[in-house]
Formats: sequence, structure tokens, C-alpha cells
Amino acid sequence: MKARDFCWVLCLLLAGWTTSLRARDHWPRLRFVTLPAATWAGDTLILQFQDSLDGQLRGARSYHLQPVYVAGRDSVRYPAQRWYSSSEWRYHRRRPTDHTAPADRLLKAVPGTVADYRAAHRVPADGHFCLFVQLRTCCDSLTTDTTLLTVPARHRPAALPAPKAEARIHSEAVTLRINYPLSRWEIRPELGDNRRELHRIDSLLQRMDLQPKHYVPLRVVLIGYASPEGPHSFNQPLSERRAEAIRSYIRSHYTLPEDVPVELAGRAEDWEGLRAWVAASTLEAKEEVLHIIDTVPQSARRTEQLKALRGGSVYRYLLKEVYPSLRRMVLRIDYQITTTDETPNVPK
Repeated sequence: MKARDFCWVLCLLLAGWTTSLRARDHWPRLRFVTLPAATWAGDTLILQFQDSLDGQLRGARSYHLQPVYVAGRDSVRYPAQRWYSSSEWRYHRRRPTDHTAPADRLLKAVPGTVADYRAAHRVPADGHFCLFVQLRTCCDSLTTDTTLLTVPARHRPAALPAPKAEARIHSEAVTLRINYPLSRWEIRPELGDNRRELHRIDSLLQRMDLQPKHYVPLRVVLIGYASPEGPHSFNQPLSERRAEAIRSYIRSHYTLPEDVPVELAGRAEDWEGLRAWVAASTLEAKEEVLHIIDTVPQSARRTEQLKALRGGSVYRYLLKEVYPSLRRMVLRIDYQITTTDETPNVPK
């Protein structure tokens, strides 16, 4: 082969490899095949649409489409549409999480699949729909799109003047890693990076204090996670007390209306977070670890088998490099933004 021909072949191979890398890092987009539409049937509001994913999901990534109906301070959560990769779909079908309601639809993200959505609830009149799309990974979530859907009037003519104010629903979350005294739950700002971690709460809640007419909190959710080592009977109440301590901190530092719920949950053994990390990793014993998590039902026996795997080297690595990141607090707030053309410093 001549040198010039060899260079051409090499260039073609490099171009194909680069294209493959870009395709691997490409994130699919959730789109509506038929636009969402709301119709009344008496006091029941029916929501219908079709959606699909452009592209393929891999690893622990997933898309979650959550419709919420808002009327004043009342909000109604409609069933969610949850798209998973093939492996994650099989896992979540067997082990629904605490965030998955029985009516939620768990879908396998096969390219070209179009899903029909139809759900109905009895709801108050004079509200609107917000459909927000979250892209989730093993540890974080990001709201990628928010769609506001006008609902036709139930007892008035459909043709109404356009409202002067625009209302939207947002959902934001931060992951906090607070340092605590050993086996304790009191918040001490001077420990480690606690001041910086507590300052991250400001990014979510301070705007509620500064502009209460435009930012209306609807719900705050606190979930305390513990890594899956140690006895469940100790970790569970400890994670709950630490979540309760964060709730007390929020109530004492920010002006939240009394009717805004601050929901708590504790996760004594975050096997789901560990599985998500392993599934997205290049760990040499990846398949063996996933097999133990997926097939061994009892937590204590899972830990025993992980400790015995490959002479204990895998467990020692997880204990040092992965388990600390699982000890965390997730703070999520759902809130409504109301804006007008004259509203200053409020994003439209």
C-alpha cells in the first residue's frame, strides 16, 4: 500500500472513531409526538399526549416527565412517565423506589418507541398544568424543560382574555454533604465545609424571603442517605434525625409559610445509589457486584458476599472511594414563579 493511500485509510478510521465517541456522549431528548391537551369530564380533568425519546439511554441515566396541576395553593401530582435504559428498566420493574407511585409508568427507552399517556383526576377549577422534564443520573437530577399548559374553563366560556401574569412551576434540588460528630445529628457550621454546604441552601430558599409575591414555595423534600454498611437498626433512625435537623435549620433561618409541607425520609442503606454508581463505572468486578445487589435479597448477606468478593479487595475499594459519597442529604423544593412584564429581576 502506498503511503498516500495509507494516510487516507488512517484518516477515515480516526473520523469514524471520533463520530462514535460523540454519539456515545450524545444525550437523547424527550419530545412530544402529539402535544399535551387537557379536557374536562365533569369534575375530572383528563390529560393526554404522546411522547418519545430521540436517541438511546445508557447506564444509569433516565428521563422523568412529571405533570402537576396547580390551582392556587392546591397542587395535584398526576402519574409520571419514566424512561429507563433496558437494564435500568428491568431493575426498577423489580424494585420500585420510594419516589415511584403505583400509577407511574415505567418505560423501556427503545429508539423509535412512542408512548401514549392518559390520566385523569378530580381537581379544582381555575388551574393550569405544568409538565416538567428531569434528566437524572446516579446522584443528581436536572430539570431540562418546563411546559405550562392552559386548561380550558370548566364553568366559563373557553374564550377568556389572556392573563396579565404568567405562572410556572419549577423544581430544583441540591445535594448536601454535611459533616456531623460521630453518630450524632446536630448541625455544627464550624465542622469541615459545613458553612459552604449550608450556603447552598441559600441558592434555593433565599429568593422566597426576598420576593415572596413572585416565588411561592409548594413543597420541600428532605431525604437523608446512609451508605450500606453498619446495622440497619442504627442507620435508619440516624438518617431520619439528620433529616429532621436540616428541617429545623430551614424553619429557623427561612420564612416558609406554615402550610408548605417539609417532607422527610431516611434511607438507612443506599443500595440503589451504590448500584447506580457501579452501573456507570468501569469497575473491573462491575458485573459481579451488580449480580450480588440484584439477586441477594437480604442486606446483611449482600455485605457478606461483597466482603468475600475477590478476597475483599473490591469491598475495601468501595468502602474507601464510593461509600463516603453515598452519605448525603438531598434537598428538593417545588415552587411557583409568577411574573408580569413589569416584574423586576425575576426570570421569565
